[in-house]
Amino acid sequence: MFNKNLKLLIIFLSLAVSACAQKIDVLKVYKQKDVPKSVIAQYLKRTDIYPNDIHKILEKDILNKSVVDVTKILQDRINSFSKILLPNIPITISKDGLKLNNGQELYFQPNSILKIEANHKDGYQLLSIQDVNNVKVINPNLEGDRKGHLGKTGEHGHGISINGSSNVIVTGFQISDFWGDGIYVGMSNNKKGSVSIKLLNGIINNNRRNGISVTNVEDLLIDHVVCANSNGTMPMFGLDIEPNWSNNHKIKNVRIYNFFTYNNANGGMMVAVHKMAGNEKKNISIDVKNYKDEMSYHGFFFGGIPKNFNSAQGFLNLTNIVLEKNQIPIKLRGNQYVNSFKFNVVDLKVVNPVNKNYSTLQVNKIFKTSKAVINNVRSNSN
Repeated sequence: MFNKNLKLLIIFLSLAVSACAQKIDVLKVYKQKDVPKSVIAQYLKRTDIYPNDIHKILEKDILNKSVVDVTKILQDRINSFSKILLPNIPITISKDGLKLNNGQELYFQPNSILKIEANHKDGYQLLSIQDVNNVKVINPNLEGDRKGHLGKTGEHGHGISINGSSNVIVTGFQISDFWGDGIYVGMSNNKKGSVSIKLLNGIINNNRRNGISVTNVEDLLIDHVVCANSNGTMPMFGLDIEPNWSNNHKIKNVRIYNFFTYNNANGGMMVAVHKMAGNEKKNISIDVKNYKDEMSYHGFFFGGIPKNFNSAQGFLNLTNIVLEKNQIPIKLRGNQYVNSFKFNVVDLKVVNPVNKNYSTLQVNKIFKTSKAVINNVRSNSN
């Protein structure tokens, strides 16, 4: 009995050491790179059109006031007016962040920036959109505290947190330097997922965990978005679609179009839905078109339809995918696949992988193990 327990302990420690080594290796080879200006010009689209009935917060309303007082003034205005235009200056707010309400429209001018004060909290939300409907956040420029964070633990300091809300549009955004994610989309404390969310025309850069995390949503559109330089604590992906557990969680009608991930420490895009496994049928539907990753360690990572996930239905479609200069362009892990879930790949190209042996034959071999329906998968190892 002692020998058996000793063997199990050795196996466990070996796995733990292996996992830690992988994390260290990924960060060891990672080097931050500026997002090319041409990419920013292509993807970041702002509007300078504001509603006539908008309430304007003036510079004089908040100048020479403490961070706590500024935060209170902004929150009071948000609670009093449905449409808010922030002053055209950088503004630092407290670690408590701002909470948006039903029917809220928050507009940023070209020089409007919301910064969260350096703090020790494991988790915070600069903008919290929780259990509300019909919200618009236009041109947000948000800066986190990762460069001056006062604590060493936690991973949930987010730029925008959308939980249990519906009909939310975030467009023209620049989100950087958060202790956790740039944007988080999931379930509220009321066990309600998010519905009808649009993330459009923005840049997310240098956040410590993920660019975007998606854990519970029905009807999500991500279009013309860049996620770059996610680094610091796992998973470190540009986009991570990963439900936390089975009960009440949905990943349904997720559309990811014209999406670009760049130089993320662990990977460009990950889909991992294994925690949804259970007795109830789960209809998972993810459609990815015109996606490119450049220089992330992994290009595309799919793990999450194990053989015990017989309740999984739906599809994952990949169309017109380019994975360039990755250490590991494609990784499919722990997938046995069930007949009711379809994995379709059309027009996937691997370009100049770091591993020059990553040939077309190898790409096709990987997809064959996944029972994917593939059409026109190419590799260029030059």
